[in-house]
Amino acid sequence: MKVTHAQVVPWRLRQQSLVPRTDAPVEELVARLAGVQAQVGSAAELTLAVRQKTPRAGAVPSALAARALVRTWAMRGTLHLLPAEGMAAYLALLGAARTWEKPSWQRAFGHMGRRRPPRSTPGCCAGRPVRPCCAAGSRRSATG
Repeated sequence: MKVTHAQVVPWRLRQQSLVPRTDAPVEELVARLAGVQAQVGSAAELTLAVRQKTPRAGAVPSALAARALVRTWAMRGTLHLLPAEGMAAYLALLGAARTWEKPSWQRAFGHMGRRRPPRSTPGCCAGRPVRPCCAAGSRRSATG
């Protein structure tokens, strides 16, 4: 099968939800994109806004406050926005990779010679079971 550049570009734009723009709320877009890199909050907001027909200022902070989105350490050791409904599944999959055991992770994030894995995958619940913590309305997050 031969694929031309002219065929690839529009396909990639559709796959990344860039064309056509949507009326979907930010929570739905984050789910479609399987998470949005959010090390810089304004970059995450822009990532979502360019995909919407009429972006709404403050949509991401509102979704975070409503607990529809969660900002936590996820893929590639960086902060991401994840849909709250699927957060447990994302973190379980990421935890299966046991990233904290890798030498590069230990160099970057290890502390005081501790070599055993954390009690749970890092997330908004900081060591407590994810569902009870989030269901109880905890305001604690992975970022502080």
